[in-house]
Amino acid sequence: LGNGFLHAILRQGQVHTAQGVKRFLQEAVRKGRGLGHVLDFRIDAGYTDGETLDFLTDEKLRFLGRLKTNPVLDRLAAPHLGRPVGRPPRGGYEEVIELGLHRAESWRHSQRLLLVIVDRPDPKTGQLNLLPDYFFLVVGWKKEELDGPAALAHYRQRGTFEDRIGEFQQAIGPHLSHDEFAANEALLRMSLLAFNLASTLRIEYEASA
Repeated sequence: LGNGFLHAILRQGQVHTAQGVKRFLQEAVRKGRGLGHVLDFRIDAGYTDGETLDFLTDEKLRFLGRLKTNPVLDRLAAPHLGRPVGRPPRGGYEEVIELGLHRAESWRHSQRLLLVIVDRPDPKTGQLNLLPDYFFLVVGWKKEELDGPAALAHYRQRGTFEDRIGEFQQAIGPHLSHDEFAANEALLRMSLLAFNLASTLRIEYEASA
């Protein structure tokens, strides 16, 4: 769909981030398989729970997701956080480290785990922080298909779609003010259809310009 939405639902504001994500993915996968041969998922940290990762693994779908840090992951990162001897590069450095397979208690399947270390100087002082920043990626690709640096680059390739999400939120947000949830949900779905149509027309116009 390019810059369009494939599937969306409206949820109660007080529910947990990952609640209902498996049902959402099942419908997104069903629709996606009707439109393309390859499905590739990028998952934010709020959605990389065991149910989601196990579903994607069972369906043999490729994915990249960021994990929330926890004491277990911090212990895995600790041996890799020391800085190399000597003066650091002027712009700092970034390193992607393969940590092998990892399985949290809530996961049925072990997953490939990457540690990403980002050690950049403060833009104002030029000094490095006391400790480097780091985060973790869980990767549903084999290493020979997508190595560590390529996985990080692929994870960061959001294209222009986050801009489209921002545009839609600004357009729809003020109008989801009905007292009834069903009315808000119907408005959301109709607005998404209109947005997809406008995006299709925009892509056609840009391609012909």
